[in-house]
Amino acid sequence: MPDLGERVNVMGPQPVAVRSPVPPEMLAAADRVLELLAASDTGALAAIATAAGADELAALAKTIRPGAYNRHEIV
Repeated sequence: MPDLGERVNVMGPQPVAVRSPVPPEMLAAADRVLELLAASDTGALAAIATAAGADELAALAKTIRPGAYNRHEIV
């Protein structure tokens, strides 16, 4: 679309924010949770869950069929 001489009204590409690095501890924690979910280890999941997230994590673990996954990958 032509700018019709009003350059201040033209929307162009917007700057993309700089990505902040993910802390290695967070990746390690996510990896551990995924391992436990894949293994259907509800006891170990309950042990690491906070009180606020225990019910949600237990419900998620129940939806995964034991043995359905043999690997995981954080994308």
